[in-house]
Amino acid sequence: MTELGAPVKTFSLGFEEESYNELPQARLTAERFGTEHYEKVLTLMDAQKIIELLPFFDEPFQDSSCLPTFYISQLAGSQVKTVLSGEGEDEPLCVNIE
Repeated sequence: MTELGAPVKTFSLGFEEESYNELPQARLTAERFGTEHYEKVLTLMDAQKIIELLPFFDEPFQDSSCLPTFYISQLAGSQVKTVLSGEGEDEPLCVNIE
C-alpha cells in the first residue's frame, strides 16, 4: 500500500530470448516494492507489428526501441492514463552498468 491508497502499477516487457529477458529482475523489484505488476512477453509474431507502425515514422528513422515502446505503451494504457518511463541514459548511450 502506498500513500495513494493503492499499490503503484508497474509494467515490463520481456522477450522469448532469455539473454534479452529482464522479467525475472522486474518481478523481483515489483515484489520487493509491492507494486501491482503487469508484463508481456514479446514474441516473433509481435515483431510483425512493425509493418503496421512504419507509416507513422518520418524519415530518416532510427529507433530500435520503437516496437517495445509501442507494446509497453499498449500494456500500460490498458490500466492507466499517465506513465513515468524508466528509460535512463544507459539505454541511449549503450552504457554497460554491470
